[in-house]
Parts: sequence; structure tokens; C-alpha cells
Amino acid sequence: MISRQVHLFLTGSVLLILFLGCGRTQHDDAFVRLQKDIFSGHISDREEIIDRVLSLFRAIPVPDSLAQQLSHSARKAAVRIHGERPRQETGHQKGSDFERAENRLSALLKKYVAAIAISDSNRARNLLKSARQILENYPQRPGKEYWQAVFSGMALQDSSKAKHWMQAWQAQLLTRRYARRPAGKLYAALGLQHIEHVADPRLRAVLYQRIQLVLYKQMSLNELARHLGEHTLELARAADDQLRINSIQYDIAASLLYTGEAAGAVSLFTQTQSRAERYPYLKSMNFFTRTGRLAYLTALIDAGDYRTARQLLQRLDYEHLSARNKINFHNSAARLFRSEGKYAQAVKEYTEGLALAELEHDASNTFTLLHNLGALYQSLREYDKAALYYQRADSLIRARMPHDNQKQVTLATSLLEFYSATDNRDAFESTVERTRALVERIDSPLERAMVERSLGQFYLKSRRYGDAVAYLTSAAQTLQASGMARRKLPVDLDLARALFFQQQYSEALATVTAARQLASRIRDHERYIDALGLAAEIHAARGEYSPAITLSDSLIGEVRNLGNRISSAHLRTMLRERIYRYLKKAVLYEASAGNRGRAWEKLAFAKSGMLADRELLTAKNGLAAADRIGQSLPAAGDLVIDYLLVADTLFAFYADPSGRGMLRHEVEQDTLLHAVQQFRNMLARPPANAHDLSSTDLEKLMNTGFFIYRHLFSWPELEAKTLKARRTYIIPDEGLHDLAFAALPVDTLAEPRFLVHNTAVSIVMAYDQKQADQKFFEQPRILVSADYEFRGAREFVRELKKTFPHVTEIRITRDGDPVAQLQA
Repeated sequence: MISRQVHLFLTGSVLLILFLGCGRTQHDDAFVRLQKDIFSGHISDREEIIDRVLSLFRAIPVPDSLAQQLSHSARKAAVRIHGERPRQETGHQKGSDFERAENRLSALLKKYVAAIAISDSNRARNLLKSARQILENYPQRPGKEYWQAVFSGMALQDSSKAKHWMQAWQAQLLTRRYARRPAGKLYAALGLQHIEHVADPRLRAVLYQRIQLVLYKQMSLNELARHLGEHTLELARAADDQLRINSIQYDIAASLLYTGEAAGAVSLFTQTQSRAERYPYLKSMNFFTRTGRLAYLTALIDAGDYRTARQLLQRLDYEHLSARNKINFHNSAARLFRSEGKYAQAVKEYTEGLALAELEHDASNTFTLLHNLGALYQSLREYDKAALYYQRADSLIRARMPHDNQKQVTLATSLLEFYSATDNRDAFESTVERTRALVERIDSPLERAMVERSLGQFYLKSRRYGDAVAYLTSAAQTLQASGMARRKLPVDLDLARALFFQQQYSEALATVTAARQLASRIRDHERYIDALGLAAEIHAARGEYSPAITLSDSLIGEVRNLGNRISSAHLRTMLRERIYRYLKKAVLYEASAGNRGRAWEKLAFAKSGMLADRELLTAKNGLAAADRIGQSLPAAGDLVIDYLLVADTLFAFYADPSGRGMLRHEVEQDTLLHAVQQFRNMLARPPANAHDLSSTDLEKLMNTGFFIYRHLFSWPELEAKTLKARRTYIIPDEGLHDLAFAALPVDTLAEPRFLVHNTAVSIVMAYDQKQADQKFFEQPRILVSADYEFRGAREFVRELKKTFPHVTEIRITRDGDPVAQLQA
């Protein structure tokens, strides 16, 4: 059983959350000092904790009007109840015996609350007697114990305890009703002061669970609120109430989703699902409703688990969804299509959802869909359409939701990016001023900090590092003062990046070191990996390669244990792309320190371990063959080139019979990848021969291909090696996977010669994780090209086709006619 002292401490802690969320008060500093003293260990005596918490309770004024309002609402309910005649059971009444019993007990409970409020003891006794009669015939299900406990609480002989129970119960009802309004916080505070007098752990669990929803819905989630959720689960587990455990976990998952912690939400949703498989009666719980499944779908998309999201979307019965759920269905489907690159279908889903939201006069969802359409068109660079939808969203929020700070922040940050992309300086500066004004009028510390972080992230992306540091520092200080360490952690990492780009290396290192220690203490593996990668990068920028290598080794160790430390596959998938960037830099640290052998090893680990999901792809495609290429020196006449592309440099790690080495070539990553995309598009549907191309198209094709060839191969040392090699193996980096290397011209249109004329080229692809997610791990196509006049080339291609199920062979004839043939 949880001790009374712990109840008091948690109640006091939650009051801190409530009143800090309402704005600065004269008691804030005392609350903050108490919280810091407890967590730092300066106060360890329970009696002292109780005395200080109780003294703060007494110092907080709870308006008398609240108690009067509770009594007034109860009296109104009682008058209404007295005026009603008991409803007769009819043969047409729907639902099982269990559902009818639940409904009758719920109605009796409300009547009992009303009777107690007006001191009608005779009616209260009669209602208890009716409840006991229903409970005698109540089906043997977990809810029976709950209702027995409820009405046992009603029958307390101690009228003061019964009064506490009644007030706590009524307060939680009002808390849920006003959850999104400031009054909800005050009702929650009133209810929490009475919960400690409720003896039964199941009832306390119910009250704590329902009141904590206010904390989440009003974005007051912090360390102490998490303690409240864990405490509520303890109470439910102490009573072995599986129904309540599942319900609490669902509520916490929904709250995590609301505050942007999608990975944690998916983890809890998955736990509720697996528990329901062990206890079938739990399938009547809210997770298995259509609303619950849509919340799970949203969490999966936010977490990047598109494959599971697609499966869940296909199982939803659209026709039986409510209007609001249909809107959410369209929004989720559109987001999923957008993640797959199916933009036309995404627009269709967004448009259908928008029409339905406007028909239902649903302002909140209308805004969300207008904003999402604007963001989609902005990503497609259709700025006129984007401006139209952003303007409609802005008009809607000004007219109908002027006090919704969260939506205003969402729109403002999107508009900042939009005006920056369209080079509209006047509108940009106007939006900046509007956002700054928004920061000034936000009372909630968390909301204000999140707005400041959004501005800081925007300035970081815009390379205005001074402004970024200013806003991120302010956000970090706000969260620190409010005791929100977990929410402060990602802000600290953003601040460290801004300081790093400002070349304030000492301050950046101090900030990221503190963040790494905090992430380790609270077991936030995602932030811990980010902190390791960033700290290594800072050391490398200072020329300190030894500590950078040590940190990168720690990062690799953390990555190797990812499967053990992070149970959810979707989170590992979401992290993989970011981790790959850190691992690429770890390769460069080794190379810069002169450790070429270790650089090769880390590069092989990065590409085989992070660009592909080994469990899924290796079995299907024999991807392990790509790993073995660079493990030993190639045979005579063979050359292996392993590319690594970073922001402004292309590295070529090569291996030939004479040994291994590394070459570098300066090229802008975005410029090269844009040319690769253009070349791929031109070759997507080639004509039968080059004569069918117009001279302009042919010239553009040749010039683009020659530009890519120069940056990939035309380095003096590397070109000499490719010309000498009989067979070249290319392991591409991200963005180069679908490039038809063999079709690259080695000269201009005046004298068309193609790379295949110089050497037989085979492309062994390590499939990129982002593409794999979008295609739900379908078989990737392997591009291979060979000049069959070279000895052994035909046999080599035949063996390659046996290894990889799907092969695209690109042949370039010697007369310069490009022919693409798909051969399975």
C-alpha cells in the first residue's frame, strides 16, 4: 500500500504543476524551492516534507465560489432527479446485462451525489439499497469490485470522510468538463486536496487518473506529472485492476501524443494491446474503439512506423466512423500518402477531410487541414496554392480561435518558413513581430518555452545563430525554473547546436555534456545518442580527434545495444537515419586521425547496419553480399569504390589489389543530388534510341550526365584507377542508389562516350532506409551494367542475378544509343 506521506507529497507536487501552469503567483518560488530540496536530497525526513507541503496547501487560496458552484450544480441535479420518474426496463432496451447494470449504477451514483449534497439522508440510504440489489446480480466481471468499492465509500459512517469523497468525485467531473479551460486547473486543485482522505486504492486511482487529464490537455506535463501517472498505475496494480491499468496507460499515451512524444505513445499503445490479448475482456476498453485506433494510427505516423500504420489504416471501417473520426481518418491517410511521395492522393484525402470538417463546423480540424494543405503545397514549391491555404487558416484562427496559442504557434512557424522560401521580407518581419508578441502574452511556462523553442529552431535553420541562441536560452531557462527537466533536454541539444555553429565551442560542449548526463540519468536513449554525436562533432571541430573517436565508439556501442535498450522497432527505425549521419562523421574522425583501417570498418558498419534493416532485407535480397565486398582486398583487376557524401565533400574509400585508401573531392551535396535526380528523371522512360531525342533534350541529358561523371570519377587519382580496372564495384551512399552509373557520359555531346566503354561496372546497392520505409520493405531493384566484350562480365552478371532477386540491367551500346531493359 502506498503511504499517506507519499500521497501528500504527490498532491503537493501536482499543485505545483497546476499553479505554475496558471501563471506566476506569489507561491511559485516556495513551490520550486521545495521541489528542488526534495529532488536534491536536502530534505529526506518525511515529516518535514509533510509539514512544508501542508503549509503550502494552506497558503494557496481556493476560491469559496468553487465550493458554492459544486453545491449549486449538485442541487440542480437533485431537483431534476426528484422530478423524474424511474425509467422502466423495456424489451427494446439495447445492450447486454453487463452494460445495463453499468448504466444503472452510474445513474444511481449521480443521484447519490446529489442526495448527499442536499443532505437528503433518507434518499441516500434508499439509493444505496438499490445499488446493493443490482450488485447482487451483477455479472462476475472486473468492474464488479470497482462498483462495490464505490458504494462502500458512499456508506462511510464518518460523514467528514464521505464529504471528502463526494467533493473529490464532483471536482473530477468538473475537471474533465473544463479540461481545456483555466477553471479546469482550479477544479483539479480542489479535488486533489480531498483525495488523500479516500481509503480505497481503486477509487484513488480513478480520481488521480481523471484529474491528471487536465495536466496533459493543458500542456502542463513535466517530471512531477509523470510521477502522478506512475503513482496512479501503482494504485491500480496494487488492486490488480487490469481494466484500470489499461485505461490509465491509454490516457497517458494519448497525452504523450498530444505533447509530441509519439515514440512513447506508441510504446504504451502497444502495451495496452498486448495486455488485451492476455485479458480478452479488456477489448471493450477505449483503445479498441475507433477513436482509440485512430489515436494509435496518428502516433504510428508521427513515429515514422509507416508499415504498421498502413496495416492499421486498412483495417479501419470507414463507414461506421463518426463524422469527427472520418475527418481524422482523412488527415491520417493524407499524411501517410505524403510520406510515401503520393502527393496527388494526399491532396485528395486532405481536401475530402476539409470539406467534411467545414460541413460539421469543426473549426479545430478545419484549421489543421488548411495548414497541412498549405505545408504540402509549400513542399511541392507550388507557392500560390500554399499562400491561399495559409491565408484561409490565418483568417479562421483570427476569427474563431484567437486565444488558441498552440495553433497560432504552428501557423506562425510555417509562415516564417514560407516567407523565407518566397523571399517575402516584409511579410517575414511582420510574422516575426507577431510571434514575439505571442510569446509575451502566454502565461503558461511550458507553452511560452515551446514557442521560444520553435522560434529558435527556425532561426537555427535559417543560420541566424545569434537569434537562435537568444530564444533557445530563454526557453531553457523557463523550463529550468519550472522544474521540467525532461522537456528541457531537447531544448538544450538545440542550444548546443546553435552555439556550435556560432563557434562557441566551450559553451556548446558544456551544454551538450550536461544534456548527455541528464539523458543517461532518465534513460532517454534517443537524446543520449544525439548528445554523443554532437559532442564528438564539437571535439572534431576543435581538432581533438582522440576524444571525438572515443565518443563515436561509445555511440557505436549504444547503437549495437539499441535492440536491447529500445524495445520498440518503430523507434529504432526512426532513429536509424539520424544515427547514420553520426556514423558517417565517425568514419571521418578515424580518417582524419590517419586510422584508415578503422575508417573502413566503421564505414562498413554504418552502411550494412544503418542503411538497411538486416532482419528484413538480408534474408530477402542477399544484402550481406554488399558487406563482404570491402572485407578483403579485391582480386587482380578489380576495384571497389565506397562513396561517402557529406555537406560539402564527397569521399571515395577505395580498395584494389595494392591496398586501401581514401580520396576526397569538394562538391556541394545539394547540387550533386539535384543533378542526380534530374538525370534519373531523364532516363526513367528513355526512347528506343538516341535519334528519337530532340537535340535540346539530348544535350541536356549529356551535359547533366557529364557533370555527375566529373564529380564522381574525374578526379585525377580516381580516374586513373577506374581506367586500369577490369571490373569496378560501386557501393553508393544515400541519394546515389538509383543512379545509372553506366549511362554516365565521359565526354560532352561532341564525342559521346559512356563509362561502360572504359570498364565493366556493377552496382551493388545497400538499400536506403528512408526508401525502405516508404515502400514497406519491398524488394529493391539492383542496377547492374556490364560491357560484355570484357572477359568474364557475362558470367559475373549471371551470378549477380542469382544473388539478387530483382535486377535492372542498363546497357549502353557502343554507337551511343541508350537502351534500358528491365530483366527480372
